[in-house]
Amino acid sequence: MKENVKVSKIMNRRVITVPMKMTIEELYRVLREQKLTGVPVVNDNRELVGIVSREDILRSTYRPPNSYTEFDDIYDLFFPGFQEHEEINRKGRMFYWVEEIMTRDVITVTENASIQEVCRLMFENGIHRIPVVREKKVVGIINTEDIFRFIMYNSFV
Repeated sequence: MKENVKVSKIMNRRVITVPMKMTIEELYRVLREQKLTGVPVVNDNRELVGIVSREDILRSTYRPPNSYTEFDDIYDLFFPGFQEHEEINRKGRMFYWVEEIMTRDVITVTENASIQEVCRLMFENGIHRIPVVREKKVVGIINTEDIFRFIMYNSFV
């Protein structure tokens, strides 16, 4: 891969963010309609305060006590979708705010970070998306798909 390719070259500048006071139900709809797996969370000043994903929603979804199965540790990986989540909600589950389920310690990069640095951060932290920030404001996002696309269409030397 070419040396020192900057994040600014391949990041997505059209970032969908959500507010902290959005309900999980509303978040679910945004993710589904936009075909996203996660989004940055911003405060009233549009500053990054967290990140939230489908997995966060799944972890917050009610499951009755004693519902453990031998597959619970891989439950999130094979969950067939959010239809069951909506069904549970129609049966009276309380909705929670995004701020209650988001990850607050967000790993970020600037536009000048190298793609190699982004790959290292993703690998070491087991994450698939990193917000790109300038003065606490989200100016882009880079995910594994962006990196794969760049590698696929560019020379390795």
